[in-house]
Parts: sequence; C-alpha cells; structure tokens
Amino acid sequence: MITILLVSAAALSLMACGGNQTDTTAEDVQQEAQEAVETTGQFLSQERQEYMTGIEQKMNHMETRIAELKEKAAQAGEAQKKEVLEDVQQLEVKYDAARESMNKLQSSSEEAWEEMKSGLEAAVDEVDDAYERAQSHFS
Repeated sequence: MITILLVSAAALSLMACGGNQTDTTAEDVQQEAQEAVETTGQFLSQERQEYMTGIEQKMNHMETRIAELKEKAAQAGEAQKKEVLEDVQQLEVKYDAARESMNKLQSSSEEAWEEMKSGLEAAVDEVDDAYERAQSHFS
C-alpha cells in the first residue's frame, strides 16, 4: 500500500515538473518510482529492525525478572511459594507464546507485519500483566 502511494507520488511529481520540460521520459518516471520504492523499503526495514531489537531487549529483561521471581519464591514460605510458582508457571506459558509470536513476526512478510505486530504487542502486554500478578505476592 505504501509502495503504491510512493510510486504514484513520484510519478505525479515528475509529471508536474515535466510540464515545462519535454525531455521527461517514461524511463525517467520509472527510475524515480524505483528509487522511491527502494528508499521506502530501506526505511521500513530499518524501522522493523529497530522495533524487533526493542522487543528482544524487553523479552530478555522479562526473562531475567522471571528468574528473580523464582529465586524469591524459593525463599518464601510454603503457602506463598505454591501461589507464586503457579503464577510463574502461567507467566512462563505467556512468555513462551510471546517469544513464538516474536519469532513469527521476524520472518513475516511486509503485508502481515502490522497485523502480527499488534498481536505480538498484545502478547507482551499479557506477559507484563502475568508478571505483575506473580510479583504482587511479594508486595
């Protein structure tokens, strides 16, 4: 969709500029359109990589926080330990699902990117919520 818009914009801008010039050719328009497509592709690729790096860091941080919860649970009393470990187990299931979504997003097509991105964000939010639930036993 973005590609089509950029190609159209490039073609229109060349035609507008070419109103006073008679030497703008179809090849010129095609070249400009191709450059616009390439530039857009590079931008989207960079944006995607930055997003994935941020999510990867967040997931790694959550992995550390899960390990810390397990350590706290090991030192807790039996009743509290049981409750925390149940919540941690649910947290790990959500964490694994978010990791899987992240891996799928990394290999997704451009067309599927936005839809899958919102799904990953929802999965990460569920991990955060599950962490808060497990952490609440110690607050």
